[in-house]
Amino acid sequence: MKVFDGRSAFAAAAISLLAGCGGGSHVVPAHGAAQSAGRQTADFVVSVPPRTTAAGALRTPRYVSPATQSIAITVDAGTAQQQTANQNIATGAPNCTTPTAISSLTCTVTLALAPGPHTFDFTTYDQPLTSGDATQGNALSQNLGFPFTIQQGTTNQIPITLQGLPAGIAVLSGAEQDVTGNQSTGFSLVGFYQADGVTPYARTFTVVATDADGNYILGPGAPALTVTSSNPGVLSDGVVAASTNPNAFVVTPGTYGGTQLPLQLQVTATPATSAPQNSGGSALTANVPIIVAARNAPRVFVTDATNNVVHVYDETGHAIGGAIAVGASPWGIAYDPHDGLLYVANNGSNSIQTIDPVSDTATTTTTIADTPYAIAFDGKNDQLYVGVSGAGIAVFNEALQPQAASGSWNESAGGLPISPTSLLYDARLDRVYVLDAARLIQGYDPNGNAVVSWPVATGTYAMAQDPATGVIYLADESTNGVDVYDETGASVPLPGAFAGMSAADGLGWDATSGRLYAVNDSVPTLDVFDRLGNAIATAGTFPGMGTFSNGVAIVP
Repeated sequence: MKVFDGRSAFAAAAISLLAGCGGGSHVVPAHGAAQSAGRQTADFVVSVPPRTTAAGALRTPRYVSPATQSIAITVDAGTAQQQTANQNIATGAPNCTTPTAISSLTCTVTLALAPGPHTFDFTTYDQPLTSGDATQGNALSQNLGFPFTIQQGTTNQIPITLQGLPAGIAVLSGAEQDVTGNQSTGFSLVGFYQADGVTPYARTFTVVATDADGNYILGPGAPALTVTSSNPGVLSDGVVAASTNPNAFVVTPGTYGGTQLPLQLQVTATPATSAPQNSGGSALTANVPIIVAARNAPRVFVTDATNNVVHVYDETGHAIGGAIAVGASPWGIAYDPHDGLLYVANNGSNSIQTIDPVSDTATTTTTIADTPYAIAFDGKNDQLYVGVSGAGIAVFNEALQPQAASGSWNESAGGLPISPTSLLYDARLDRVYVLDAARLIQGYDPNGNAVVSWPVATGTYAMAQDPATGVIYLADESTNGVDVYDETGASVPLPGAFAGMSAADGLGWDATSGRLYAVNDSVPTLDVFDRLGNAIATAGTFPGMGTFSNGVAIVP
């Protein structure tokens, strides 16, 4: 029974039941053991490797939980020949070694056994023995009634594997597959289909039984696992991804039933209950909520003022379909998840245009009185903020009807923003941030009242925000990098260097993957970074972008 410490992501930290002369999981009477009154001495050696706290640090897997503090061994239970040996498994306990920082703790339990058939019961516990040498605490692993015949005058290898006793089940989503949430709150599948809108988007989940102390139970002696869908016509039952990994299950979409359709995965861990692998345990079931959060996997939309189009890419930089023709000189772009539309500010034709991101077609066009640059959608108040040249901020509802604001949209120092080049709405604080051509960030409440401001570098042209942390990223052409601030304007140091950027003109945040997409206008292409500023390589190159590509929006 391989057991992994659940507090370190798959970092091996385990104990293994070893033999005096053998290795692995075999229990062996000591080689050349003395015989007395027809009995032969058998040494049962338990080896406890040092625990690691380094996430991902892998050690040789063993067959006993790292939480084990005592063991009970019973031979021929319920007969006149019954023998029981209870022993603590700890530094300083009788017959236990004193380990170093890098060596194992080993403890030896010795029994005298008559040649002939026997049955063995093994149980490990997460607590030391009582003062009366009785076991206590939670049973972690077990094998009951294991049959074996002791042969006199030879080395007997007893091929026993302890069975993990499931007390819980952990379900983990694989990385980079557009899944948000967790087992407790439920998983959201961002995309029933892949970004092409056609290919079903299969996901892999890792399913692991856990013992009473939260350690993962993996390998020989682990319970059998099944994953069953509440609606297999929409989402399939889990299928083991590969014979080499019985803990990885693939679920595949079937017939699309719309978003927010409640689904459930029923995960069952069933330990073995018959000799020679009798755990004595019971099956355990966990129900995991699943919803489909979007029809398609996230797509990246980029405005291209050179070619008067909006490009569509998947998250890895491959073009999806053809570019979408829009008005003259498209600049800013914003996504409205309420009505599922994109809004594009056409700088050269004084208009706001909507795009259906499912069909990738431009729909309505609304002419406005001023020249629009930046645009942002406020999902809390259901309104659009549009930065217009020389006229500050215009507010519209989702039908693109002008809305009056009680505030003036004047900056803290007085006067309207000169030329708003970028806008973002901060749902955490219900605040609108405006990046002015005067190189000032001004924060407003939704009514246009100034609440906070701070100066920024002369080369900044675009903003994006991580909604999970509130961190604001600014594309800075003067340094060919990204400047980072919190919501009060304090600089935020990050370990990454945003390496490789040049002529950064636009930014977009992918809330599903936690990635920042930055327009590299010198190539032109998009550079991709994690939230710490580390570059992320993509398989595609975001082809077709013109040299005046500015707005970036990720859907969903």
